[in-house]
Amino acid sequence: MALEEKPLCVVLIGIPYSGKSTFVSEHAWLSQLARISFDEEVLELAHGDYSKWAEVAQQAGLNIDEKQNALIQAKRSFLIDKTNVSTLEREKLIAELQSHGYQTVAIVFEPPEAKELKRRIQKRSDKIISPEVITQMHRNFESGKADLFRQFDSVLFVSQNKTITVKK
Repeated sequence: MALEEKPLCVVLIGIPYSGKSTFVSEHAWLSQLARISFDEEVLELAHGDYSKWAEVAQQAGLNIDEKQNALIQAKRSFLIDKTNVSTLEREKLIAELQSHGYQTVAIVFEPPEAKELKRRIQKRSDKIISPEVITQMHRNFESGKADLFRQFDSVLFVSQNKTITVKK
């Protein structure tokens, strides 16, 4: 199978409020891919009430897994918009994608500085994620960055000023 014929999976990696969903909405080539979004799944299950995140998060994760598996079986290109900060979480996904001949691209979003993060949290008052959860995700993000180059075919970094750097 030639490289051009392989399906593509773009995985967005970054803590909440790092700009993943905004980035997708600003780049037409990404919005053309089938999209799996954790936030959208949560909002659907919670009937638009993000304060019910904790109640529906587990089911949202299961639903995303089902959708992802269906896209992989159909060999469709797609984008995964969720945090994906844990190396362990990504390992299973990458193994599955590679076994089905996918090209894999990580788009990695650097976490915003504390002041900017606080501003974004306040701006999205409908999206309630505890500071402890965000701190843990930030730790997982930092500790898993080195593994990205081993896991993905290509890795792009997006800085907070939206500069894109291709690292692999």
